[in-house]
Amino acid sequence: METIKITKEESTRVFNLCNKASYLNVRFKEQRGKAYIKVSAKIGGMKYIATCWADDELIKAVMDALNDNNINLEEYLKSEHTAIESKGLEFQMFKDDVENLSDMTFTDDYISTSGFDYLCAHTAYPRGRVIYCLKRTVEVENYLEDNGLF
Repeated sequence: METIKITKEESTRVFNLCNKASYLNVRFKEQRGKAYIKVSAKIGGMKYIATCWADDELIKAVMDALNDNNINLEEYLKSEHTAIESKGLEFQMFKDDVENLSDMTFTDDYISTSGFDYLCAHTAYPRGRVIYCLKRTVEVENYLEDNGLF
């Protein structure tokens, strides 16, 4: 599988947005089999979006920011980083939030233009939320049923 380097420019944008914004909206995604993160926020009436390939350290930093902890860009930039393989990253993060009894809110499902049904939910954190939009696969449906979520 290909190696994707996380650029300093991308990671700097994510860190700066996490450090400047008072409230963050975060999505964990998978692209080309690798972890990918999207952070958005409003600052001074303007909406800002930062996207970046992700490794475990970047994911931890964004989660730290959501939990109202300072994150250190200089420390992160001291070494090179590559995106981690992430089959099912968003679903794994969703399961982690469910198992940690996080404050999760389910919203209306989303139906794509191609007819796929997506479960939509978000988890609240002190400085923002993680937004989930999971394709309703057999695995997702079984997990929801096994955990009494639907």
